Amino acid sequence: MARSTQILRRLNQAPPVQETSYNQPAHRPEMERAEDETDHDRFRRKQQRLAAQDTSSSLPIKVVEKQAAKPQPGTRFEGPLEVLAAKYKDPREVMRHMTVGQYMRYELRGGQIWENGKLAYDGTQFLTE
Repeated sequence: MARSTQILRRLNQAPPVQETSYNQPAHRPEMERAEDETDHDRFRRKQQRLAAQDTSSSLPIKVVEKQAAKPQPGTRFEGPLEVLAAKYKDPREVMRHMTVGQYMRYELRGGQIWENGKLAYDGTQFLTE
């Protein structure tokens, strides 16, 4: 078929070829092209120009330095109630240095530390049964 079409074209007897989207000449002037076609061509030309410049190698590599760990606010476990009482003596100060779990277990009433309704530390000695 291709051979017969070529022969007919040489004799100027071939059927006219209609220009469709797949066989339109690429060298048409920009003013004849649709707007989206021209935008696409501009974009491709810009891509080729930037690829030729190789801008990626000229960009500096940014490295984020690891930040030093900051000490977090809060209490640390210093020991059971006996250790805290020996270290700080005052029941109010002992309560300030307790962890959350210890703080939930003990309660400060009238300058004394109570545990489950029983007196645990009165500021001078431990009361255990």
